[in-house]
Amino acid sequence: MDLLNKIKSILFEPKKFFTKLKKEKGVKSAFKYLIIVALFSTVLTFIMSLIYTPVETGILEEFIGQEISTEESSFTYLDAIISYLAILIFSFVAAGILHLWIKLFRGKAIYEKTYQLYVYGSTPALLFSWIPFIGGFAWIYDLILLVTGTVIIHKISRTRSLLIYLIPLIITMILLTIAAILITALSATQV
Repeated sequence: MDLLNKIKSILFEPKKFFTKLKKEKGVKSAFKYLIIVALFSTVLTFIMSLIYTPVETGILEEFIGQEISTEESSFTYLDAIISYLAILIFSFVAAGILHLWIKLFRGKAIYEKTYQLYVYGSTPALLFSWIPFIGGFAWIYDLILLVTGTVIIHKISRTRSLLIYLIPLIITMILLTIAAILITALSATQV
């Protein structure tokens, strides 16, 4: 399956895609896919940062009443390279953590299937996260794809699959809320 057809299948026929994915062996195809799609994402994120950084910096300067150096706030070539490499390297670590977590919920597949699930399930965010406002919705579709793929690949119920992804999300939201409350309280006591 060529790249564009694979993307189309992931985005518009995820059940069919993940069912066919059972036949794919190893992580090589998924990693090649990630190399291309992550490069696309990184390049477009870099281009968008060149366009939006001056606008965002201007708004922030007006808000705080102080000038900000655009060199300090822009996404540099080095940042782009590091970001790209981090996506590639972190994919193995993230898939490993996800695999162990899914196993706690009695997932049946092996690591290579979880890696494929992680990579292909990340397609919306990789393709669209660089687009202002739309990027946030891409993460939601990632979650939908991961839930769908987990049900098919790991042969577990939809409820368990939802819990696999909602539990860490809820814990993260609770921790962020507690952190925000603590920071606000500390700021208020220093005034």
